[in-house]
Amino acid sequence: MKAFGFASKAVVTPLVLKCGWALLDMRQDSRLVRLIQDTFLELGQTTTKPSEEFLTLYNLQARGLMNLGRNKDTVALLEQVAKIKETTLPETHPSRLASQHALAGAYQANGQVVEAVPLLEQVVKIKRLKLPTSHPSRVVSENTLSYCLQLL
Repeated sequence: MKAFGFASKAVVTPLVLKCGWALLDMRQDSRLVRLIQDTFLELGQTTTKPSEEFLTLYNLQARGLMNLGRNKDTVALLEQVAKIKETTLPETHPSRLASQHALAGAYQANGQVVEAVPLLEQVVKIKRLKLPTSHPSRVVSENTLSYCLQLL
């Protein structure tokens, strides 16, 4: 990716993110994964060991991997992302909760429902304390938990 030779990572990374979201919206998942992998290479990052600085790129990578059915890779990546957010964000932070919800969804997709349920229970508990009953984020987490409980 020659773009990093022309501008700083602070300029190029947001452009890569915009392109990545567009690829995700168009379900160009293979291209998305390649774009993010190439970006990580240029940034000197590994695709398997997320850094706090580029968590947004890692979350986008996880979405692409999930859409490609690479559930095991998605779980491994999101476990690391969630761990970073657990150490850097308060328990009630929306980004931390979103990462935990995404990890639970990856667990479920990977057949690890037993791991997904306690994580979703924690997310739902916090959202019930912080969000109104009709808040979309709360409703989605409650529905996902309900679905996972049915799979047990």
